[in-house]
Amino acid sequence: QNNSARAGTGVDNIDVEEATRRGILVVNVPGANAIAVAEHVMALLLTLMRKINIADRAVKEGGWRDKSLLGSELYGKKLGLLGLGRVGKEVAKRAAAFHMEILAHDPFVNPQQAGELGVKTKTIDELLEESDILSIHVPLTASTRSLISAKTLSRMKTGAIVINTSRGEVIDEAALAQAIQAG
Repeated sequence: QNNSARAGTGVDNIDVEEATRRGILVVNVPGANAIAVAEHVMALLLTLMRKINIADRAVKEGGWRDKSLLGSELYGKKLGLLGLGRVGKEVAKRAAAFHMEILAHDPFVNPQQAGELGVKTKTIDELLEESDILSIHVPLTASTRSLISAKTLSRMKTGAIVINTSRGEVIDEAALAQAIQAG
């Protein structure tokens, strides 16, 4: 028997139907990288909020003490988690250490479960409107493909940050580019 294992979460990038037709068993390891992804989210978040990458480049180019490089604190910021599964929960735990207000939308998690993590559940519209930072943690499905679109991005605050460590296709890239240009 043929077997194939996907080293990671999800099998959306594998033609499971064809593998099944050929008698190939496809498995994955959901949650195996949840901590690594959550830590990566925090690294991205700190880099963006504190402008670490921009400041690093400026210093290497001879700049120093530029007030535009001050950045912002995570403290008190509203972190919106779109998806509160394995990765979303790990991000919530880490964000709590920074005293962020953690909001989440996940149709499969009830408010009591979220509350145990110190997370407030919101509708997707409330999440988009209230979040200073949106961190996306959903699988790629027919209902999540292009979930972040021109319409959803228009509901977000000016200057909001979007971090996507799920599948790229969850975001309409053309709409995101336009939203970035608009602030």
